[in-house]
Amino acid sequence: MISDDVGVIYLAAGTGSRAPGGRMAPGYLRSKSVVRFLGRRLIDWQFDTIQSMGITKVIVVTRLKENRQQTRARLGYRRGGVDVRYTPSSFDLEVRGSADATRDAILQMRREWPRFVKKYTLVIPCDQFFMLNLEKMITVHEQKQASLTLADELQPVSLIAATYGWILPDLEDPDIVRELVEKPSMEEMAGRLKVPVASLETRLERMSDGLYLFGTEEFLEITSSGPFDEFKRELEEQQRNGFTGVDFGKHYLHWLPEQGRTIARVEVDELGDLGNIKRFIAAQERALNGGYDLINKRFNGSGSDCGQRVQVDDETLDWRCGGMTLRERIAQGAVRLSNSRIGRFVRIHGTPEHPVIIDSSSIEDEVEVYEGVEIRSSHVGRNSHLGSHARIERSYVGVEVGIQSSSLCDRTSIRHFAVLQDTVTICPGTTLCGQHIGPRLTVRASDVLPANADVTDPVKFRYHTGHYGLDH
Repeated sequence: MISDDVGVIYLAAGTGSRAPGGRMAPGYLRSKSVVRFLGRRLIDWQFDTIQSMGITKVIVVTRLKENRQQTRARLGYRRGGVDVRYTPSSFDLEVRGSADATRDAILQMRREWPRFVKKYTLVIPCDQFFMLNLEKMITVHEQKQASLTLADELQPVSLIAATYGWILPDLEDPDIVRELVEKPSMEEMAGRLKVPVASLETRLERMSDGLYLFGTEEFLEITSSGPFDEFKRELEEQQRNGFTGVDFGKHYLHWLPEQGRTIARVEVDELGDLGNIKRFIAAQERALNGGYDLINKRFNGSGSDCGQRVQVDDETLDWRCGGMTLRERIAQGAVRLSNSRIGRFVRIHGTPEHPVIIDSSSIEDEVEVYEGVEIRSSHVGRNSHLGSHARIERSYVGVEVGIQSSSLCDRTSIRHFAVLQDTVTICPGTTLCGQHIGPRLTVRASDVLPANADVTDPVKFRYHTGHYGLDH
């Protein structure tokens, strides 16, 4: 099997600062790999794919104890036929870019666990799930005699601009990468394409997905060479105290062509990027509408299908809550569900006069939802409480969040890609629009927070409101 020649480097080195359920505040960290998506940890979705590709050896590159401990607690040392090893705590002593960290992890494993070092290495980031034709990727890599082959996908220019790497294929050979432009502006992309900026609104271009394949020995040879050392010294001099090592996307992919090396590309079969709130919500909506084969396979036969692409665990449907089961409430129109997933032991208290509406959303276990609540295109974490008539729209609600709301007059509204981290309390009548609220904070209706403000700790909260937001 071709997969016997491939080992995986799983990059769990980041602390999830962009992911909705990742880094939350000082002293309160969560690895991106254990963020929940549609009732499962992200790492579980990823290992479904790794196992399906026939890969048997994974090296997990971690930095900081939270990433290491949380990822190891979930995976252990063997998962469904896949052997797993971790970089040691000594990796915490030095900040490394993704390329540096990958090289150091491979060198360490070659000394200590040589059977984990394969002919090819596939690098997987920890903030996305994917399906990939590994055999095709290796074939293209060999045919093009590439030093690195990346996976990409077509995405709207508006998504790529200022946020992701833009892939420009070779004009004569589209399997070769001519150039990668890191986080280009709309104006720069329009200039490169020689079109008006306005014409980019509906245009699709290629975006790097952060999935890389390379020949292991060649990679070690390149990153141990004199030119690479010189390149690294130049970067360090340019960035001085801000230097954090050589990164694949920011540095290595730009340097390779300068050395006369070839970068090849293949298109990923499907990918859901959970790296920020907008992409998390977009991936969830697509998944709930049947857009990912990986998700569909897992959901088939899971829970009860209530129609309109709704999956509800049986414990929730049959639990007699407030004198009625959820089945009965759905039948009388007191609860309206569409394109959603509802977890276990969820209490939904809708009435015909004030129905609960849940559309294109994921509700985790033991959430309590009262009458008149509307949840659209959102994630609600386990054990959270949503008071009467609260409205949640295109937002992320963490674990044990209390959203207080008691009537239409003081309706609480959370919308436009807001993020509420764990144990946040939202008082009645509060309106949030795109803010990122850190754990344990309490937001009152009188608190004035700028739209899209990143308020992750009490000090930042006090800067905007005059108090620390720790009322509860």
